[in-house]
Amino acid sequence: MDTGDLVQSVFREVIRDIGSLRSRDPVGVRNWIRVKAENKVREALRRHLGAGGRRRTTRASTEVVEGRVDPTPGIATHLDAEAAAARVRFVLGCLPEAQALVVRLRDFEGLPYGEIARRMGLPTADAARMRHARALIALRQRW
Repeated sequence: MDTGDLVQSVFREVIRDIGSLRSRDPVGVRNWIRVKAENKVREALRRHLGAGGRRRTTRASTEVVEGRVDPTPGIATHLDAEAAAARVRFVLGCLPEAQALVVRLRDFEGLPYGEIARRMGLPTADAARMRHARALIALRQRW
């Protein structure tokens, strides 16, 4: 079962069972969906591993080998990437401007610390590195 099928299966169960959910609290709903997803992954893993927990040996599909199946990432992969990018933009917006700027310059533009220090008016590249480290800590705390 591929990831897209797994996700679709989880949401099929969520839609089917939503009436039995007692909590309408967003945290409770999120946890309920998370547990359903974890259980679905465990179930798929058990099926994949088979008896005794050993990996089953399977042969590659001839369709994949012969190039009839497109190996490029599907829509679910793109949606995951878009959701993650939106989350990063949101969390960056919660940071003070100086912290958001140092993250953008280093992680999105790939600038060296010396150039970041020059652009931000910091005395040294080490000062830019430290500001970047503190900004990443703040980013993780808000994540």
